[in-house]
Amino acid sequence: MQVFKKKCNKNIKDVLLKPMSSDMAVRSLRLYGTKDSLINKCPDKSIRVLEEGENSEILGILMDSLPKTRKVLSQAYDNNDFENLYFEVHKLYGGLLYCSVPALKASVGSLKQKLVNKQYDDLTNSYVAMMSDLDELLRVTLNN
Repeated sequence: MQVFKKKCNKNIKDVLLKPMSSDMAVRSLRLYGTKDSLINKCPDKSIRVLEEGENSEILGILMDSLPKTRKVLSQAYDNNDFENLYFEVHKLYGGLLYCSVPALKASVGSLKQKLVNKQYDDLTNSYVAMMSDLDELLRVTLNN
């Protein structure tokens, strides 16, 4: 751990490693968080660490990346490239943890779980649901 801290930044006081339980995340946030990094409960009951303005900025970054992400997801699925599909789904899910998009987060999470469990013959419904939610999010944001 000390070597890792030295390589990253000599000012690092501690390191949080993934995966971590939600209890560990809450304890860490209470220990290291500031008044500006409050723990709020989302409608979908996930932990949110970001203030609304920061959340909007991250959502904007996510939205900018969605058209390309959608294309890569589609190509991976069409080519039965489950390794790349998992990589892209995992990355998308990670980004959704910081945004209030519960429907897309749920459908991406469902597909991610099937990929983790190597349920490749049972991906179609989860994939279609995720792409539908992704398309709906893109449609709504483009119309606003």
